[in-house]
Amino acid sequence: AREVLGNGAELRQSARRGRAGGRFAALVGALALGVWWGDSGVPRQTLSTGWVWLKTAFPPPAAAPAPESIPESVPQPRAAPPVPPLRPVPRLSATAPGEFPLANGVEPLLLELAPALTAVLHRWGREPNAPPTCETLAVPGLGCAREVGRWSDLRRFDRPAVLVLTRIDGTEAHAALIALDEEYGVLAHPDGPRRLPLATLDEHWSGDYLLVWQLPPGEERVIGRRASAEAVRWLRACLAQIPDSGVRLPGTAHYDDELVEAVRRFQIANGLKPDGIAGPRTLMLLTNRVGAVPAPP
Repeated sequence: AREVLGNGAELRQSARRGRAGGRFAALVGALALGVWWGDSGVPRQTLSTGWVWLKTAFPPPAAAPAPESIPESVPQPRAAPPVPPLRPVPRLSATAPGEFPLANGVEPLLLELAPALTAVLHRWGREPNAPPTCETLAVPGLGCAREVGRWSDLRRFDRPAVLVLTRIDGTEAHAALIALDEEYGVLAHPDGPRRLPLATLDEHWSGDYLLVWQLPPGEERVIGRRASAEAVRWLRACLAQIPDSGVRLPGTAHYDDELVEAVRRFQIANGLKPDGIAGPRTLMLLTNRVGAVPAPP
């Protein structure tokens, strides 16, 4: 039995040690509990002198400063960029040909292409950096279109043009047409503009001419399904100025069906092919209708 239960004195001493260890463990547990409750935000309670000493020897870390409140970013709808500023189109009809002296024949007024095209650019208030051609017109914001037509077409587009003429010897020449009415055309020349009867010009003109026109935003020569959002918004804003165009503002920045139908209606009303795509002819007649074009950069 002793081998199993052990000596009685030894058992009593062991019991005393167990009770002392239990009290120590309880004290440590209480202290730990106090620390736990204190760090949790509950008001701290000093449980014993040991607790006071523990708080003094191991103070809690200083609380990190609260970050400044940052207002939440509220997404705002993007406003459509404004339509670029507009400038007047130089018009053939702006000046009466009768104000200019009558020329003695067409030959003295004939020019090479670069001087004739430069004279037309001057009507737009622009100066080329190099001798211009229609295909390589190095003037920001302006384009050049080759056309074939009659005097009635030039009156309809109503802007300065370069006439492609033929000299008496059969060689090609050019002239800058800066004014036009039903009987006379006015040609620019370094010595001053001169007017000529259309019948005289018809003897040298087969209907070929060049038109300078100001390009829409982004310098896009055709506005259609693949056009930039800026060009589409500009086209929509121009069409919206026409009564009964069916275009609503602000609308979308996409070349949608509403815009296609509005372009077709405009083309039909102006004798153009109704393909629903705004090419140079459509854009020139449209800017004539609304009275202005995008200002150059």
